[in-house]
Amino acid sequence: MGFLTPPGPPTIRDIEIHGGNAKPLPKRNLIVEWHAPTGPGSADIIGYTIMHEWFDPETAMDKPIKTGSKDVDFPTKRTELENPEHELNAKLNVFPARTVKISIVAKNSQGAGEKAFKQVSWDSTYKSPEGVRESLRALNGALQEGLDEFACKKERSDINLMVFGSQHHGKSSLLNHLKRVLQGKLDRPDELASAPPNMNSETTHCTKPITVPFKKDCESTNHNIILHDTPAFTNMNNMQDAVQTLLSRGVGGGTRRDEISKKATMWLNPPDAAIMVVSLMQWRADKDNIKKWMSHIQQEFKSNRKGGVEFPFCVVATMRDEFLEECQAERPLKALKDALQEIKGEANTDTVCAVANYKEDSMWSDETNKETYRFLCDIVSLAKNTDTAKGVAEQRNFVLMVGLCLGVVLLAGIASHIAAM
Repeated sequence: MGFLTPPGPPTIRDIEIHGGNAKPLPKRNLIVEWHAPTGPGSADIIGYTIMHEWFDPETAMDKPIKTGSKDVDFPTKRTELENPEHELNAKLNVFPARTVKISIVAKNSQGAGEKAFKQVSWDSTYKSPEGVRESLRALNGALQEGLDEFACKKERSDINLMVFGSQHHGKSSLLNHLKRVLQGKLDRPDELASAPPNMNSETTHCTKPITVPFKKDCESTNHNIILHDTPAFTNMNNMQDAVQTLLSRGVGGGTRRDEISKKATMWLNPPDAAIMVVSLMQWRADKDNIKKWMSHIQQEFKSNRKGGVEFPFCVVATMRDEFLEECQAERPLKALKDALQEIKGEANTDTVCAVANYKEDSMWSDETNKETYRFLCDIVSLAKNTDTAKGVAEQRNFVLMVGLCLGVVLLAGIASHIAAM
């Protein structure tokens, strides 16, 4: 008969943030689920100890803010851990950003086995808009100032932003998010359909404009931010002409991907700037292919062969919340910062922001608000200082001049014919 040994480490399957970002405000307890260990000692397990440490991810994370532990009997493999800060959170109307590190050990009569580790992180969230009202007022003021300067220079109050992205990177979800943020209503329904990442079909088959009226207050100038969703350009090898056309011509809503080059017209101005959408989750899972795609499309922006000027653009990294939830790096915010730095290098631009796309049941987040307005202010500033319609205006002038010359020749011919009669 062999000696009984302590069991090996269990496998932590999942850490679920109870209620997630949904309303009404939950306690933000954690539900932890695991598999029993296998191997020596596993047949005699009598229970488990689950330990949790709560950290502020903005710090060095060398000392937890709160700790706790819980013992459960075998065969339990799922339990709920209470948030040790929930009473304070309820008083402050906020859940601050946190990283929670979970460790689980299995026990038998010989003692505790090896620990299994997993962690989860999140940004701060607020129960109601009251918690972010002052910061939103300041962010709206900065965007209003940028749009006023744009309107003064361009002599129009509408700004057109074209949104590019590969399939399932959160492109349509970003447009829904922007409309919610700019109108200050998170509970408004989606304007564009978006598919979950595991779906093979795409939701955007043609160009779709969304107009978002914006002004800081009743005394401010009214602006229209017109966001143009585009079909997913997943394979850039045979899409260069369509992308160049979208950057250099006006393309009406409802134009399918294979009709872009045919239906574009020089009599409509091109967009003022572009937004490149990249999923942080896709970046982590399929970095090499995402790098190739980003390299191709940023080259199209930089060259803008048909438009004659370097096209202004920024990068929005979506799924910030999912990235943080699943990030197992020692310091998740540093891992996020490192990912954004790498994306900057591949996109060849410093204008890169990370957002969590708000859904209909989301709560406000300071981090997402600041990142959203930062990229909007940046893209408005870039658009203000670039004349993307230069190329098409020159072509229009040429056509008009040729038409005028032909008209003069025709009139001269008619006059000569009449004189000879």
